Amino acid sequence: MAAGRLARHWAAVETGRFILWAPVLMIAGVAVYFSLPTEPSLLFVLLATLLPAAGWIWASRRGAAYSSFGSRLIFFFLLGLLLATIRTASVSAPILPRAVGPTGIEGTLLLREDRPGDQRFTIAPDTIGALTEDQIPEKIRVTWRGDRMDVHPGDRVRVFGQLMPPPGPALPGGFDYGRQLYYDRIGAVGFLYAQPEIKAAASRNSLHIRIERLRDRIAARIERLTPGAGAPIAATLVTGQRDGIPPDITNILRDTGLAHLLAISGLHMGLVCGLLFFSLRLIFACHPGWTARYPIKKWAAVGAILGGIVYLAISGAPVSAQRAFIMALIGFLAILADRRAISLRNVAIAAVVIIILSPEAVMGAGFQMSFAAVTALVAAYEFVREQQWTPRDRRLPTRFLRFIGALFLTSLIAGMATSPMSMFHFNRIAVYGLGANMAVMPLFTLIVMPGAVLGLVLMPLGLDQFVWPVVGWALSTIIQVTDMIASRPGSVMPIAQWSGIAWGLVMGGMLILCLFRAGWRWAGVGVILLGMGLAPLSPQPVLLISEDLRNVGAIDQAGELSILSRQRARFTVDQWRESLAVTKEKRELEKFVCEEGVCQVPAYGLDVTYTETIEATARACREAEIVIAPLWTAEDLKGSCAALLITKETSAARGPISFYLTREGYRLKEGAPLRGDRPWVP
Repeated sequence: MAAGRLARHWAAVETGRFILWAPVLMIAGVAVYFSLPTEPSLLFVLLATLLPAAGWIWASRRGAAYSSFGSRLIFFFLLGLLLATIRTASVSAPILPRAVGPTGIEGTLLLREDRPGDQRFTIAPDTIGALTEDQIPEKIRVTWRGDRMDVHPGDRVRVFGQLMPPPGPALPGGFDYGRQLYYDRIGAVGFLYAQPEIKAAASRNSLHIRIERLRDRIAARIERLTPGAGAPIAATLVTGQRDGIPPDITNILRDTGLAHLLAISGLHMGLVCGLLFFSLRLIFACHPGWTARYPIKKWAAVGAILGGIVYLAISGAPVSAQRAFIMALIGFLAILADRRAISLRNVAIAAVVIIILSPEAVMGAGFQMSFAAVTALVAAYEFVREQQWTPRDRRLPTRFLRFIGALFLTSLIAGMATSPMSMFHFNRIAVYGLGANMAVMPLFTLIVMPGAVLGLVLMPLGLDQFVWPVVGWALSTIIQVTDMIASRPGSVMPIAQWSGIAWGLVMGGMLILCLFRAGWRWAGVGVILLGMGLAPLSPQPVLLISEDLRNVGAIDQAGELSILSRQRARFTVDQWRESLAVTKEKRELEKFVCEEGVCQVPAYGLDVTYTETIEATARACREAEIVIAPLWTAEDLKGSCAALLITKETSAARGPISFYLTREGYRLKEGAPLRGDRPWVP
């Protein structure tokens, strides 16, 4: 009886909180959409979504609470599936089906990225060799490794290079780069053989071109006026152009858990909009009589919204910045509506808006990490407020200690909320990340971002030259501190790839802990611990084969990864290393025993041979358990081969392959069937 009363009490506490779970159900629908092997019918999904919507309305009118609740659950789940289906159809564009080139390409330059060692161009092509109009992708992305080209967005250019279809996952079930490019409407990638030729200068009438040129000028000015190693970071914080940051600085920030400083996200947008809001409110409050007569708080909110729009445009409006602006916008709209700006309800509304606009974003680490951090922080804020733990002592020393304590708790909560995402998506965790954040965030929050905002405001007057040296000093100090932390032994802990079950348990536990309000929320801690306990037990492969069969990775009994060749499919090899939590691989041929075109692959528990001739393949078919032959003609041996024969002809249908040991022998996981027959697959 007592348990029943407690359950009813807890259920009453959760009344009115369904909206917090609506985006979770929509995300589940989006996730199911991307796991489907084929594209669902838009009409079928639409009709399926309307059915529970009608049931929801009918049950609500009849007062059938349980039927209404069930209909809502199904409706929001199917709504996520529907939104993803609509989004995919709306961005449909041609994808290059096969490699093309070397060939000439002519089109309009949309984006130039100046990176250390090369330049990357995004072009809207008009002609690509002999391709017909309906075969030409809407956008292509190509890399140039020669002398720097002074080309600008909007220029008509002619280039000569090699194009390929967007790459798929490096591992079966891994991150799909081709899918990400599909939603950017990029249908081909490649590299250039010759220097780009400018056919015609850009027209200055396009708003997009004007903004891109403005971003280039702002970035160049900031880098010129900012001293020290922090100059490219200062330009990044304003314009979002990360390409000029040296790789060693990027690695240092990543190894200390501070890579989020480089992405225009919730932290940057929140600081920019927050600074504008409080500054404008302070200025308005200084005017005699305004505070009592006018809604200066709402005026400041409007000013912060406008400032956020300007910052969004100047930063290039990346997906992370759009997501952050939507979250800030909803907070300021709450102020305009006389509602509380910081609440889980507003976080849920922001998530719903983002899912409606770009449902594919929920599959990325950026969306998951930002919302995990914000949700955890707001949930903790609401919990503390409910417990009435706010001290009454307002003396300066006490307020300073509260500030330090709040900074520590903020870093701790955000770090704990995002660590599982870092482990799952990036296969690593910054051991000293909390200490690094505590050490540098005061500088970043109190000097760097306010200085960046002030410098941007003063730039039209030419007075920003006095601001950027201060920003540069603060950034140089941050780099020095992070370099010292990153150089400590064991600063980065590699994490082997988790299973989907472990990941789902950890995410589910975090949602239970943050979104529920009653006592059963604490069950989420147990679910999180269960998922973390299962994570190290996730099965790991013993043999990895790249999609083009040009490289093979083998894991021996000691758990060490050996690579057939360091020069082939290097990006794929890097993905293998991260997935297996391997910090370094053995040198070529140290473990692979190769002789006359035949290599014995040192995979633990498997008898594998890699061959490069027909004769060697025929011999290996009689002796080995698995034969890898990167030859087209080897397919003729398939009927007489006693081993599992993997050839060039079947590699396209298989995709990248992973082998796992089982009690019966082995099982293989193929990338192509997991990827399915979807619009982003060539």
